[in-house]
Amino acid sequence: MSWNFELAAGPFGSSLDGPVWDGEALLFTRQALPANSVNNRILRYDPSNGETTDFRSWTNQTIGLGFSRSGTLYGCQWAGRRLVRFNRDGTTSALSHKIGGLYHNRPKELVVDSQERIWFCDPHGDLRDAIYPQISD
Repeated sequence: MSWNFELAAGPFGSSLDGPVWDGEALLFTRQALPANSVNNRILRYDPSNGETTDFRSWTNQTIGLGFSRSGTLYGCQWAGRRLVRFNRDGTTSALSHKIGGLYHNRPKELVVDSQERIWFCDPHGDLRDAIYPQISD
């Protein structure tokens, strides 16, 4: 099997992450420094017209994105050390930001399962030993 790749959008001049399909278009994140920059945003690529538009700005370096079955968009705010819900009215709500009393390190990727549970990775640090000291490699 051979693959043909083509540039659909960009370049954007910074890291991209978190691609997720909304049923009509591709949402993805752009990260920039400083973390509280307007350039930290969620972009929306529409393959029907080839346009990329801003979906959300000021995302505090959101990396992972995921939709629930009900259509709610969630993200991992890497710089904010938390998970968030992007509300349809344009606001953002923080979700739980601690595990076993400890703050998340840098949540990175997430998925929402059919029961609306959020599963995420937190690869930058080791909370495991503090929460589950009986687990060893």
